[in-house]
Amino acid sequence: MFCGSDKVDFFKAEIEKYFTVKNIIVWDKGAPTMGDLGAQYGKNYEFIIYANKGRAPFMDGMPRYGDIWKFNRLSEKERIHQNQKPTDLLSRIIRQHTREGDLILDPFGGSCATAVAAYRLQRDYILFEIDPDEYATGTQWLDTVRSQISIFDLI
Repeated sequence: MFCGSDKVDFFKAEIEKYFTVKNIIVWDKGAPTMGDLGAQYGKNYEFIIYANKGRAPFMDGMPRYGDIWKFNRLSEKERIHQNQKPTDLLSRIIRQHTREGDLILDPFGGSCATAVAAYRLQRDYILFEIDPDEYATGTQWLDTVRSQISIFDLI
């Protein structure tokens, strides 16, 4: 669950009703957001609440990372959706906690970045998006990614 500092307490409390919060990861975005120019500082980070039920195995043979992750946020020109996450950040999460063929759920599909990362890592995915324009733009990007052929596919 991604959230800002103004919402982390609320989301953490809600998540803890059903899951065990294992970490709150700080995503260092590399540069501040604009924010409210007259009343607050720009935000260089976002929180990722990592929670699960029980002790499901993960990170088999994967590197162990600390709780501060540095991934530059996407520039305005690169973004399809205002809250779009970089696919390399999403790929780290998916790679660490799933295996090929697993199913990924993103209830806030937006740009389809989660689907792109899941597809590239050979995971299945289900996304929800209520905005028809965001859906159309995101699925267009996803269709482009899925139609690309690698030379390795031909061997």
